[in-house]
Amino acid sequence: MQLDGNFVGPSATTQGRTDAFWYVNLAVRQQLMKRKLSATLAFRDVFNSARYVSKIMTSDLQSITRIRPNYPLITLSLSYTFNNFKAKTTQKKEDHDLFEGTNH
Repeated sequence: MQLDGNFVGPSATTQGRTDAFWYVNLAVRQQLMKRKLSATLAFRDVFNSARYVSKIMTSDLQSITRIRPNYPLITLSLSYTFNNFKAKTTQKKEDHDLFEGTNH
């Protein structure tokens, strides 16, 4: 299980500003079939709190952009591992020191 919170602070530009907003994400992962199948259920913006508001003000232009998702985004991801490749560790490690004889 993973829970993360995000806060995007306000920012100022030469022509306007962007308001602050926050949101919380939640994800749950379950491994099945001897860890070959993995299912992840993710909820983005759990509390439907993300609000993007940008205001641009100039002498010739006044623009306000408001973006508000209608509902949280929910995704289900499935992954299957066909081959669990593991490198062989039978190779002998050799000491190749840059300065011979300094390996103590």
